[in-house]
Amino acid sequence: MCSTLEAVTPATLAHFRHLAEKLITEKNVVELLSAALAVVSGNADIKQRSLLSSREVLISLVVSLRGCEGRGLPLVDTLQGVTPD
Repeated sequence: MCSTLEAVTPATLAHFRHLAEKLITEKNVVELLSAALAVVSGNADIKQRSLLSSREVLISLVVSLRGCEGRGLPLVDTLQGVTPD
């Protein structure tokens, strides 16, 4: 696997040049490159997830209490869209 763009050989670039030129005429270059990077990284669809459990239905909250400096910040998983009663 190539670790840098500079490592791609001219012969390899030649295999992709025609398609790249076609795509550039049809789409915005920044959006095209962004989409290509997403596909290459395996992230065609990024969903919001909990930092603690990686579950999609949860989000992580940092709870800050006044007067509790130096005691650390607890992290809490909560369901998205749930409002307190």
